[in-house]
Amino acid sequence: MSHRHTPSSPACPDSLADLDPHACLMARAKADAARLRNEAIRDFGTHAFANFWRDANTVWQHMEASAGSATRSARRLQARLDRRQAPTHSA
Repeated sequence: MSHRHTPSSPACPDSLADLDPHACLMARAKADAARLRNEAIRDFGTHAFANFWRDANTVWQHMEASAGSATRSARRLQARLDRRQAPTHSA
């Protein structure tokens, strides 16, 4: 059993009358597989990039919320310390 070299073009060349149907089918399958692989790589890259920025944005929002909370806590602490250290005027 000999193996025929399959053409690399996505469609079977009509000009080659001696190309058997199996080789034509194999050529189409290889071309479809290459196309699907390239689409998967491209889509994965796009989704991974989008996920990265979405996750980074979430982290940034949490950091901003934490920073705001820390600022409010610091102000409250400072106000308590100021009240505690303020001289009392007793008559």
